[in-house]
Amino acid sequence: LAPGASLFAVRVTAERATTDAERLARGLELALDEGAHIILAPMGTRTRLPALHAAVAKALAQGAQVVAPLPSPDVLPGGLPEALGVGVLDGVDVALLGARVVADGHARPAEGLPTNFYGPSLSAARVAAALARHAESSGGRIDGLGFKSILPVR
Repeated sequence: LAPGASLFAVRVTAERATTDAERLARGLELALDEGAHIILAPMGTRTRLPALHAAVAKALAQGAQVVAPLPSPDVLPGGLPEALGVGVLDGVDVALLGARVVADGHARPAEGLPTNFYGPSLSAARVAAALARHAESSGGRIDGLGFKSILPVR
């Protein structure tokens, strides 16, 4: 969706496709240290850890945006006020900041794959791609969409 974007992966899982708040915080810090402007964290935790909150706040302070699934308000980092939490509402991907919907697009299965990929994690990836596409067309800036100006709504 954003052909001009440069991508890199930071692994925060162990043997299974799960993580904990400490690994997630370290992964966000590493992505930020590597110069990421849009950080997709397609998983979450319910463990409140000051380091996780600090990593998301640091990203926002440095002009980066953390995009994460928000299947419920207590899932972090999507549920943190500085993150862009993304969920699915009536089958549509939505980026939620407080009670405001700031981006949307229709959820649909991945073509040619036997599994239908859907839900907040896929929605978060689609919103991150939309942010990257916007950045491509605006000289690399992601702050022109007004996300930061409405973050304190929560």
